[in-house]
Amino acid sequence: MYASDMEQAIKELARVTRLHGRVAIASWGKPEDCEMRDVFSAVISILPSKPSGGGPFALSAPRVLAALIEGSGLRFVEQGETRCDFGYPNIDICWRALSSAGSLQAAMNAVGETAVREKVEDTAKKYQMLLAQLLFVTPLFG
Repeated sequence: MYASDMEQAIKELARVTRLHGRVAIASWGKPEDCEMRDVFSAVISILPSKPSGGGPFALSAPRVLAALIEGSGLRFVEQGETRCDFGYPNIDICWRALSSAGSLQAAMNAVGETAVREKVEDTAKKYQMLLAQLLFVTPLFG
């Protein structure tokens, strides 16, 4: 979840959810289990200042998401983890997919597309497999 104020974002979810409605939230898993951390770290390393909101793993620590949900007036029901791998046939497709995300768009606005693309491509190369495919193993929880 990319919001500068996570608490307010969760409260807004509660506000717009109808009575007895359900909300599902997915967030990045623990950084040590998520290979996308390397891409995020590489991009953050070239930014003039760190992004607000705690970054992509702000909700990954135990009970952080549950506490935000409970504090918003929603009722926390269940949490689980799933694997959501990102696979790309080549570096160009990888760049097109990753650069479409809001976080990379903001980075490109700050330091330019060329700088961000170079960092992403350099980082992604270590995940390149046989047959020139790229695969990032990424657990999500929510």
